[in-house]
Amino acid sequence: IDEQETREDPETAPPTVATNDADSEDVVVILSDHHRRNDGEPFVPLSLWLDFLTRRSVWKRITIKVLTNPIIWGILGGFFLTLTKLGPRYLNPKSDEYVPGLGWIFATCKWFGDMVSPLSLFTMGVWMHGQGIRRLLFQVPVATAVLCMVSKLVLVPLVMVGLAYGLSLDDEAGRAAVLIAALPISMASFSLASHYKIGATLLSENVALGTLLLLPTILLWSLAMDRIGIFVTD
Repeated sequence: IDEQETREDPETAPPTVATNDADSEDVVVILSDHHRRNDGEPFVPLSLWLDFLTRRSVWKRITIKVLTNPIIWGILGGFFLTLTKLGPRYLNPKSDEYVPGLGWIFATCKWFGDMVSPLSLFTMGVWMHGQGIRRLLFQVPVATAVLCMVSKLVLVPLVMVGLAYGLSLDDEAGRAAVLIAALPISMASFSLASHYKIGATLLSENVALGTLLLLPTILLWSLAMDRIGIFVTD
């Protein structure tokens, strides 16, 4: 039999889904060459997604990932301590009902919180050095960077103005909400992007530019609110 006839045509070869890889815990989707858009970019057909999502092993792995994710447990723990008033009432040293024996919990949580920003900056610097990036800015298209900055530093605070009015916040709380919304994205977002290997370059750009524009953005929003006469404080 001719070898040319027995060889499978790559144009008609079906896609394969690998859910178990000895070298990786992540689910790997292998696409054939014909699963590409007109611009040459690969895409995942709907039929492949449906086959992927109907596998019991996939949902088992997703559940295990969620239940063992320290980020989710940290968020849930913070919600629990805050919403149940256990944290502000018994763990905060400024509270009248503070329990001295539990002070180490508050101190540990505060230490972790204070460590986030410097550790994220350090992580971003190490990542950029490992990528061989000499220049900090403009690693993404200028138009993309400008759009991100306008969205975060202008549009998001505008949305917060509407929410503050909708929730009938007083002037002090409303002003604080708008100014917090005008802050750049959290530096911890880069650590998450680097860990999950998605969008690290774009987020590093956003963190760098947002930090550079932090002071003028806050000053401009404060002056704008004073000039318009919204959320004016003494």
